Parts: sequence; C-alpha cells; structure tokens
Amino acid sequence: MLALAALSLTAAAPASAKPRTPAPKISSVRCWPVSACTSDPHTVRAGGRLRFRGRNLKHGMQVRFQGTVIAGKKTALVAKLRLRRPDGFVATVPTTARSGRVRVVSPTGRRSNLAGPITIVSTPVKGTGTALDGNGVWIW
Repeated sequence: MLALAALSLTAAAPASAKPRTPAPKISSVRCWPVSACTSDPHTVRAGGRLRFRGRNLKHGMQVRFQGTVIAGKKTALVAKLRLRRPDGFVATVPTTARSGRVRVVSPTGRRSNLAGPITIVSTPVKGTGTALDGNGVWIW
C-alpha cells in the first residue's frame, strides 16, 4: 500500500519539469577601470563603466538603473552585462541614469539583490567657446 502511494506521488510531477535557474547575486560593484574613477569606488560618471562581481552572473543579463521621473512615474534604464576578460562583468552606465541602487535581472526574470548605492555624476560638456560648439543646424 505504501509503495503504491509513493508511486502515485512520483507520477504526479511532470517529466519535463526543469529545475529553476538560480537567481544572480551581486557581491560587489565598483567604478571601472580604476584609472577613470574618483577616490570613491561607488562614484561613476554618466557613460562610464561599472564592474560587477558575484554568483550566477552571465553575459547578456540586464543591469537596471534608476531612471528619470516622467509624469510622476519612475522609469528604469537598462544596460547589458558584458563579460570582459580578465576584468569580469562590466556594464556601461546610461547617460540619463540617476544615482541609486542597481540590480541584475536574468532573461528568465530572476532578480538579484540590490547593490549600491551608486553615485552617478554628470559629465560636463567641454567646448572651445566658438559658434561651432554643440548641436546646431547648418544652412547653406
């Protein structure tokens, strides 16, 4: 009788069920390369790069940054996680990202822990002080 009950329990599980992929886990995030960073490793320029260390990180995962507030709603900005040997996993900070915490999301939707806070400073626009600086329309 017990063997029959055990057999019915094993038959209830589908044969094609795959084990869930483990969620990514961030152990550290810092500005990269060190030569392009300030004295604080958690401060990065907009358009700069962040290096991620952790478990279950893979090439192509999404890194979500805090975005701008449009019409009272926060938007999430996304960058791709790239594997750069020997540096590890690197992501480029979007130019419109705001300071805050970052998270890695797998293609299956599994989310990592929050890392940070990361301070993002804007890059000042350097110009020569002439009429040719910046964007404009040329009329011939």
